[in-house]
Amino acid sequence: AETFTQEWSYTLGKDLEEKADGLMVNGLLDTGLHMWVLGNIHRKGVVQGVSTWIKKQKRGLDEQFFISMGDDSDTWIMGGCNDLAAGDAGHYFVVGATQGKDGGKNNGKSAVHAFVARMYKGEVRWVTQFDVVTNNPKDQLAASAYGCDIVPSDSFIYVAGTVENGARMADARQGSSPAESAGGDDIFVAQLSVHNGQLYWMKQVGSNGDDRVSRSGPVKADSEGNAVVYGDTTGDLFRKREGADQAARHSDLFVMM
Repeated sequence: AETFTQEWSYTLGKDLEEKADGLMVNGLLDTGLHMWVLGNIHRKGVVQGVSTWIKKQKRGLDEQFFISMGDDSDTWIMGGCNDLAAGDAGHYFVVGATQGKDGGKNNGKSAVHAFVARMYKGEVRWVTQFDVVTNNPKDQLAASAYGCDIVPSDSFIYVAGTVENGARMADARQGSSPAESAGGDDIFVAQLSVHNGQLYWMKQVGSNGDDRVSRSGPVKADSEGNAVVYGDTTGDLFRKREGADQAARHSDLFVMM
């Protein structure tokens, strides 16, 4: 069957009441008769998340919501996933990064922390923020979540992201001890309750190079409820680099479970 017949289109931002300096789309969640378009908008000097509720049969905007995790602080929505257990297309999850009021400071600079939030249209039902820490007070603290997926039968959600520049995810564990950074950028994976955002576990994984999850859909749950994560690495993640390959630091793709 023929596809992409361009039956209709909608330009995000055209219905804003005040001027925006920029708008970026980072995800689309298809629920059948509707879809959520997720992204970020820069207005009045602040970045906010934006979710746009589009009814396909209306061929255009139905509702638009602006999302912030803190007063007058930047919030970036980097992705999301459908809430398949809710039975209502108005429920969904968003993930990203925030400098919200609970983000804290490091060396006088605002820290950027990853988060996941359960949404109902424009209402935040719960939010869990993943704090990032470092042993070097001169480092700029930054972590972002880029994707999520849920296992409806077990009522939990996976979240995956990247923590930058040798920092550590405060809740990540290696056995019974806090996880350590492998140096450079690392990846993290967390499992939480879909009902209240309670963190069940978090792991941080890295190599002697930079390891980053994909910026689009980096984690999926398989048929047995395992988290499958993919991204890229410039280090010795799952293989030893030798010779010219070691010196060049080209990126490899990785998939891990």
